[in-house]
Amino acid sequence: ATRQNLEKIKSSIADWPTPVLNNPDQIAGLDRDQLFKNFNGQGSIAIPATIRCDRQTLTLAASGHSTSIDELDRANWPLVIRPVGSHAGLNLEKLSGPADLQNYLSACKDSDFFVSEFIDYRSADGQFRKYRIVFVDGHPFPCHMAIADKWKIWYLNADMQQSPAKRAEEEEFMANFSNGFALRNKTALSVIPQEIDLDYFGIDCAELPDGRMVVFEADNALIVHDMDPPQLFPYKLEHMQDIFSAFQQLIYAKAGRNSAP
Repeated sequence: ATRQNLEKIKSSIADWPTPVLNNPDQIAGLDRDQLFKNFNGQGSIAIPATIRCDRQTLTLAASGHSTSIDELDRANWPLVIRPVGSHAGLNLEKLSGPADLQNYLSACKDSDFFVSEFIDYRSADGQFRKYRIVFVDGHPFPCHMAIADKWKIWYLNADMQQSPAKRAEEEEFMANFSNGFALRNKTALSVIPQEIDLDYFGIDCAELPDGRMVVFEADNALIVHDMDPPQLFPYKLEHMQDIFSAFQQLIYAKAGRNSAP
């Protein structure tokens, strides 16, 4: 939701007669730049340093002028850029210097952008692993794991359907989530829902060699589904149903009853 829409929702629910899930004030804190500000300094969590810039600011930066992106220390290129509101890698690029920024602005005509530091999150084997974790009432659930040999990864471009080895690793991640990923990242998975303070939301994240969790995105509207082909992903249905059941119980609890009528 845009910030303007969140303000409208906030006004509408001020005297709403029934319980409401997800305070719009907290949703506004999920913007990439706000997420960095809110978690900066948390030792168990790495958030890419991120600022929001308009097109004019970036045009000046591409010409060598001092601008707000100096906050990201331009000596430490590469930087990552994406339009505000974009998802699934749309117009997401890694820039190695001002010339790349000029070329990017020539190709992408959006007006507002997030610019972030690039965090290299590749594993020891050279592969990049990105995880989607869903929180319902503060409890983390595994949603999926994508594995690829490129940094710009999301589930649909990771070729999970074509790789039995990748699916086997994802299955192990999901089956042993509590004693594996969740245990390794116990502190981060405790701090994140406390800080974000929403009834439900999800994150896309990775693990760094130094033991920290890097969080790329947090959102109250990430896609969570059980539509993967069961002949290829027989292990997923159980975990998706766990998420759906937890969400149903959250709704019942908010409504003041123990189960569906």
